[in-house]
Amino acid sequence: MRNFIDIDYMHSRAIVREIGERLRASLKPEPELPASLKMQIDRLRKLEEQSPSIVPGKSLPSQSALDRRRRCPACAAMPQLAHKLVDPRTGNIVRVYQCQCDEIIWDD
Repeated sequence: MRNFIDIDYMHSRAIVREIGERLRASLKPEPELPASLKMQIDRLRKLEEQSPSIVPGKSLPSQSALDRRRRCPACAAMPQLAHKLVDPRTGNIVRVYQCQCDEIIWDD
């Protein structure tokens, strides 16, 4: 059984930053996708955002909330989803985005 470790906000953010730095170092840039494939992926993302949730009692975040969360803090562009990771402790999905300026952003 795992032991719960209670850490303060400052240490939590330091750990998150360290994980981000290690992810940046280990993630290799992916080759450029063809334009037709990019358009299909963007269309799928838009359709996915418009779809109702299949989880009872859960609603999708508003488009403005998605825009705020996904904007790059360095250049204000919309980064692309790079990876989805599962937090084994909580079972939550963490989405990792990579911007065109090479900034890496993830959901908390």
